[in-house]
Amino acid sequence: MIDSNSTSIVFTEIFPVMIDKLPPLFAYQLNISGSDQNTIGGKLAYQFKNRLNGHWAWTQAQKVIITDISYPLEELRETIKVLWEEQPDPYAFLIDIGLYDTQNLTDQAIADFVAFGLLEDQDKDLKRVLSSLKDAFKNKSAEF
Repeated sequence: MIDSNSTSIVFTEIFPVMIDKLPPLFAYQLNISGSDQNTIGGKLAYQFKNRLNGHWAWTQAQKVIITDISYPLEELRETIKVLWEEQPDPYAFLIDIGLYDTQNLTDQAIADFVAFGLLEDQDKDLKRVLSSLKDAFKNKSAEF
């Protein structure tokens, strides 16, 4: 039985990813002790995005950081050392970073990189276009 008085929320997130059009991808796995991997991974990807070149995204699907620019591990470790000094919490639980074989990336991990890494460049344009269409959708909304 459907309650006609309740408000239904429909959520969908579907977009095709043309893998052959993506730049080469590089992935890094984190060695974390006794803490929330998603919190540390997401924050570290954010810091890499702000301190280094390229697009960076943490994927909860595979617990790896994906980027489109290859960095030597030693350079990433130096950045992590700076973060240990500047922001001991949450990075105190981050032990090390290592390479992850991109051949093992799942479709979901690649989609996460596109959505949270590459598409961020288009965020303002997407919001502008969608806001111009709000009258066409009346009681519907789109959120990013």
